Amino acid sequence: MKPLRIVRESLEQNNNENIASGELLDLMRRAKCFGINLARLDIRQESSRHSQLINEFFEKKYKKSYLSLDEKNKIKFLKTHIVSKKK
Repeated sequence: MKPLRIVRESLEQNNNENIASGELLDLMRRAKCFGINLARLDIRQESSRHSQLINEFFEKKYKKSYLSLDEKNKIKFLKTHIVSKKK
């Protein structure tokens, strides 16, 4: 929520109240009610954005850096955790 509040404050300070009180405020309300877990992720984005997201998740949950792994170990790591969730 903090980054969203900072963006909103900046928009308000720069006379962009229509944006700050429109879709951004709606997003902030949804995030507060439902959490960021339900945020949309556009899978067409450049792959480093997805890697950053996965890295943040794994650092919090598993205390490991996804970005420091080579491609083979990234696949192995993801496969292990995806398979373990299905059981």
